[in-house]
Amino acid sequence: MHYYGYRGSFFGPSFDLISLIFTIVFWALIIGLIVTLLRKHHNPEEEKEEKELVIQPNQYLDTIKRRYAEGEINKKEYEQLKKDLS
Repeated sequence: MHYYGYRGSFFGPSFDLISLIFTIVFWALIIGLIVTLLRKHHNPEEEKEEKELVIQPNQYLDTIKRRYAEGEINKKEYEQLKKDLS
């Protein structure tokens, strides 16, 4: 009778343990890659930054009003900018 080791494996029990470890590492890498790609593809912080970059039309008027109030621009420039933005 030929006995080849643990569970009939020709290489013995250590081969089964090594193949189990490699299988776990392989699937961990695959899952990690998928999670990384999904996080890069869908980043809520980037969406928030993009929304912050969108300037509302009233924001332009508020800016020129502030600049006029602080004396950065005179009345003629204020009226011209207000006309251009309307």
